[in-house]
Amino acid sequence: MHFVGPVLIYDMMRMARRSRFMLLRTFYVVLLFSLLATVYESYFPITQSNWFEGQGDPNTLAQFASTFFMWFMIIQWLAVLLLTPAYVAGSIAEEKHRKTLEYILATDLTNREVVLGKLVSRLGNLTLFILAGLPILSLTQLFGGVSPDLLWSGFIVTLMTMLSLSGLSIWISVLAKRPRDAILLTYLIIITYFALYGALLALKFGVFNAPLAGGSPSSPAEVAQLGFDWLWYVYTSGNVFQALYDLYEAIGASAATGGYGQALLGLLLRYVAFHGTIFLACTTLAVLRLRRVFIKQAYSSSSSSPGGRGKSHSRSRHPNVGKYPMLWKEVVCEGSFGLGWVGTMLTALVALLVIGFGLGILIWTALQRLVDRETILIFFAGLAAALALIMGLLLVSLAFRGAIRIVLMLAALGIGAVAVFLALQLTPNSYLGASGVIQEVMNVYVRIAGTAVAALIWLAVTVRAAGSVGAERDRQTLESLLSSPLTNVEILVAKWIGSVTAVRWLFLLLLAIWTLGLISGGLSPIGLLLVAGTVAIYTAFCCSLGLFCSVHCSTSLRAMLWAVSAVIVWGGAHLFCTGSCMAMFLIRSSGPAGEWPLFFLLGQTPIFVAGAAALQGNEFSGFSGREMLEVAAFCFVGVCTSELAAVLLWALTVERFKYTCGRITKSAPDARVDSASLANKPKNIPVSGGAAGP
Repeated sequence: MHFVGPVLIYDMMRMARRSRFMLLRTFYVVLLFSLLATVYESYFPITQSNWFEGQGDPNTLAQFASTFFMWFMIIQWLAVLLLTPAYVAGSIAEEKHRKTLEYILATDLTNREVVLGKLVSRLGNLTLFILAGLPILSLTQLFGGVSPDLLWSGFIVTLMTMLSLSGLSIWISVLAKRPRDAILLTYLIIITYFALYGALLALKFGVFNAPLAGGSPSSPAEVAQLGFDWLWYVYTSGNVFQALYDLYEAIGASAATGGYGQALLGLLLRYVAFHGTIFLACTTLAVLRLRRVFIKQAYSSSSSSPGGRGKSHSRSRHPNVGKYPMLWKEVVCEGSFGLGWVGTMLTALVALLVIGFGLGILIWTALQRLVDRETILIFFAGLAAALALIMGLLLVSLAFRGAIRIVLMLAALGIGAVAVFLALQLTPNSYLGASGVIQEVMNVYVRIAGTAVAALIWLAVTVRAAGSVGAERDRQTLESLLSSPLTNVEILVAKWIGSVTAVRWLFLLLLAIWTLGLISGGLSPIGLLLVAGTVAIYTAFCCSLGLFCSVHCSTSLRAMLWAVSAVIVWGGAHLFCTGSCMAMFLIRSSGPAGEWPLFFLLGQTPIFVAGAAALQGNEFSGFSGREMLEVAAFCFVGVCTSELAAVLLWALTVERFKYTCGRITKSAPDARVDSASLANKPKNIPVSGGAAGP
């Protein structure tokens, strides 16, 4: 314990007394039991005549155990991927935000004891979370079908993923000043990793797909192929999806002999080396840089975010405060996440990959239809001119702030959309209005990319709103707000609007995706209105949920953990539990009403509804009118349910904030102090039994 220090004991005792971690483990166990019931029902269906069919067949039992093991490991890995940043990324940043880290560093505790104490305590809590599902998995060993090598390999992969994400989260927590910034930046790094994996995958199958001959490379193409193969080998060593694909290929290649142990061992060693290196490097950096980063953030004159602009930031032009000072504070002063230049670059990289993929589809399709060299030159000349104009507008927008910058950004987006539309429309044999293949491809792109960006918006808004009121409480500035003439509703409305406007750049990215869908025919105008309204309602729900958790919970980190967990369940994780309950207790029906529970569950899933709302225009041709009306009706019910829940959460937030603050409710004119009436009041106050004072 001397190597870790007393911080570990204190943190473990404090976390063990919190009931929310026990509730999360309980929910995880219930989720796994529901998954077990769902998989069991798929192999041994429930009918009216026989409740258990085929349970004595050893082959069927082995297939059941193998399928459950696969889904169990996927859910366990996703739980680690989603919960580790929420557990660990706010550990050091929370102490900074509450202004208690300086007291910890003032003691004779070393950097190693502080960082490792925080890290090991949270790793222990996460380990208990993972081990909670081990008894359920052990039940499948009675049925066979699961190799012990695969079992231990799956848990080693989960453990190494948890270690690498914990090391990355603790390093980001040392750099960030607020818990919400640390959590979001960690999630952003994870998203960037998988986005780059998608880009490399497209290059591998589209460009670097030629196998190298034996010997050293002799041509530039072979050198480039060799370099890409080396980059692919290193980068995908820690990707669980690529590891599963390689293992599947190895199992298929060794089907005759049955020996895939060497391939499994090689993939496991690569995975352990990749994630182990990340864990050691990030943890070492966090230990070495803790005090230096804190002193620089606390006493330097730089910006509040890492990589800020220093003193020039304080002299930047801001709009006037106006009549709504609280709204000005939330939108202007705290209107963005403090992700620093690292977060800005990662966000720009993800946006470039998402938009570049859509533009690549359009340009590739146009090049397939261009017939002569002159037309090709005109096509690329027009695109280059449009790109130059767009970059010019973007550079000019950096010199402005507020509404002017937004207008210039929208103008650049509009010019780019018009340029792409005209370039594709003026080419011979234009595909617009011709073959529907590109429209279908772009519709799939809009549904996948748009839903992914919308999910990121919901997560970011939830984290921002969950830390809004708690941040004021942690900084001990909530008392100053409550002592001002501002009403409760004014404070909460400003927090709500500030949480939504903090992700305005993601909204611009989503608008760019929809624009590409419109100009290519992959998204109809009606579909644009439907998906925009759906995203807006779900964003309002996430904001109200985060604000409710922020008011209800005592710390911002606790509010973020509850809000993120609730959004994950609301976004689609509930299907694992509700779907299994429907499968177990719903007697199969051959009538039209037998599909209604399924449609209802899908309608309550925002990811499905947001994707389904991006209509192209010909969706009704593949289904009967009754089926489409039923799906649309249940999706409408799901959107209305989220809207009503948002209104209810807002009302509960206002009442809870009123109860927590203990302020006396007054009307708006009486709640404010009239300076003119104070000036006209008499200065001499009579005293009972005597004359007025001088």
